[in-house]
Amino acid sequence: DYYGSFPQIENGVGLVADFLQNFDESLENLQKTGGNGKKIVFITGESFKDILTDCIKKLSQHTGADLKVAAIKNYFFGGAVTVSGLVVGRDIVEQAPKGGDIYVVPHNMLKEFDNVFLDGMSTDGVLAALNGKKMLIAASNGDFTEIMECIND
Repeated sequence: DYYGSFPQIENGVGLVADFLQNFDESLENLQKTGGNGKKIVFITGESFKDILTDCIKKLSQHTGADLKVAAIKNYFFGGAVTVSGLVVGRDIVEQAPKGGDIYVVPHNMLKEFDNVFLDGMSTDGVLAALNGKKMLIAASNGDFTEIMECIND
């Protein structure tokens, strides 16, 4: 009952339910911020778009930043692949809005212990191609505290 209708993701039951629980807990502890109108783009795979969009709507009530979700279609591995962990840099560059102040990508998009996407593009390379100012690698556990701190910098 705890996991509801959430599917098994990344070989673990309840990843989405865990994300939502952590998000709700971190949201309760966040203080409202100015955000200074910064453009924040949250990058994700297509399968997580609706869930992340709902979270970002809630988060927007705590900041004056312009928050957007960019669900990236996976051309590199094929359109049937919709998970964020297989999104590559090239697809992000081709589809994400340009000129954001902060791009937030989940850590599972990157090779372990490295800032490189599965296609070999670095986070710096993707950021430069997007004409962005900063890329934040976020834990996939739903804790948005660090993101809010970056919005205020």
